[in-house]
Amino acid sequence: MIAKEINQKAMDALRRQNFAEAQHLFFENAKRNPSHKTYNNLGYYLISEGLECKGGKVRNALKLGIKYLNKASEMDFSVTNVCSKVDAINLMLEDAKNEEKAALYQEAYDLLKKALESDYSDELQHNMLRFSYLINPYNKENIEKAKQLTERNSSYEIVSLYFYMLLANSLVKEGNDCIEKFGHILDSADMLLFYAKTSQYEKGCALYKTVIEEFCIDEPIASAIVECLINSGNHKDAKTFTSTLKNEIKENQFLTQRSLRIIEKNSPSSSEYRKNIINSFCDSSPYFTKCCYFGCEMHNNPW
Repeated sequence: MIAKEINQKAMDALRRQNFAEAQHLFFENAKRNPSHKTYNNLGYYLISEGLECKGGKVRNALKLGIKYLNKASEMDFSVTNVCSKVDAINLMLEDAKNEEKAALYQEAYDLLKKALESDYSDELQHNMLRFSYLINPYNKENIEKAKQLTERNSSYEIVSLYFYMLLANSLVKEGNDCIEKFGHILDSADMLLFYAKTSQYEKGCALYKTVIEEFCIDEPIASAIVECLINSGNHKDAKTFTSTLKNEIKENQFLTQRSLRIIEKNSPSSSEYRKNIINSFCDSSPYFTKCCYFGCEMHNNPW
């Protein structure tokens, strides 16, 4: 049986959620018909679904999957192979130590940059700019590229990345323009952090109740709310919020005992503490994921 036919059977089994059969067929295809496509599909299956063992147990197979993805990319450098490897990197980042993350960011960036040279798409461009931002959030070189991308594609992922770049670099005019144009799709918490960081406290106050309703409060958000309330003269609301926050600290996993310094509203050192948290805030926009199986009819991926 030729590779395309075996792959089709594997994809059919995957759609039926018959993972044992799909896994067997992906392994069989890679063994009988070794190619960058069969290696890629086996590797991508392993990093996505894990390895099903006897008794129905499933174990993490990230390292094994990466082994096959590396084989695939050594045989052919295609966009699908690149996206599979970057997906694997994203999974590795979940457990990576801080010193390991920089190298993984750089590897993903280099892969995506090379892929863009052969096949451009807005999604690939976004993902490359995202990893560039993660390497150095304060690098202003890609801000104009991100802005131009929003003019072509105003998806949440792309707009939020552009806004994170503006937030990191405290670009007031550009950030306000972005909010005016895309405020309906940006997260209210991100806008509040931007207002707090750029000393637009009244605007931040107008958002804080919405943020409390929509988000789990963490230290950056709590710091931004307190700073906006105090500096805009809303002391009654500040007192109410800090009282509520004090009760939540024991139960909220995103608030540690250090958070008590956030709510000491009259302490100059606490204000400095809050501002340091706000200024050091760095988050990443969502990564554009795509189906990375060759021959997936559901996503129109050719074999």
